[in-house]
Amino acid sequence: MQRVFVTFFALTLLLGGIAASVKASEADDQRNLMQSFIVAYFTKDMPTVRMCVPKNQANLFTQYPFSATPTLSNAKVHINQALVEFSGPVIDQQMIGKGGILFSKHGKLWQVRQLMFYNKVPRIFNMPSRSITSEDRSYEGTVNALAKKFMVQWKSNCPSGMLGLWYNWVKDNPDRITGLQMKNFQASSARTQWNEPFMNYSVNLSYKLGPLSYRMTAHGGMVLVKERGAWKVRANSFFLYF
Repeated sequence: MQRVFVTFFALTLLLGGIAASVKASEADDQRNLMQSFIVAYFTKDMPTVRMCVPKNQANLFTQYPFSATPTLSNAKVHINQALVEFSGPVIDQQMIGKGGILFSKHGKLWQVRQLMFYNKVPRIFNMPSRSITSEDRSYEGTVNALAKKFMVQWKSNCPSGMLGLWYNWVKDNPDRITGLQMKNFQASSARTQWNEPFMNYSVNLSYKLGPLSYRMTAHGGMVLVKERGAWKVRANSFFLYF
């Protein structure tokens, strides 16, 4: 009987050690993914961004986080970009209940680009602050209607509906940003109310262009999803602690 107990105890320790090792390895994978994505996103290294995001484009969006219908602002349009800000109570209190839907215009078509959660507009994203020209103001109604339509599709958890209104920014290949340095990346893992990994991060940014320089610490969070056995970033929803 004693031998059986010793064997069972040893087996328990072994399995516990394996489970702890797997958990630590998974945490490292998630942290490494976040660091690769954040560095690539800020420097516009799109080949790396594409490696970090899901192949299934519906997985780019987080679950609808609001516990009640959020309030939408009037659209702010600047040439080929627009922003409709939102504010509402969220299911998960570690998330921000304020932010904006960012839109881009391609030809004559306005489309949803990304969802940004923030307390104030982050300067580094250069988002529209107001509609300046009469042409900009002429697009406000179209963008407002698109924002409402997208929110309905998101709340209904309709991936095809959301993707039908979305611009695939992931496929773009803009010029990479040079002169930007990123140091002291840190990340910690939490869980959403719907039990997906929520990675909080911070990184020191410094940008130098000739005599001009700019420094700041960026804080944020991203939801992760496992696709085909590998962790990926739900990159259409940014949580920015500004």
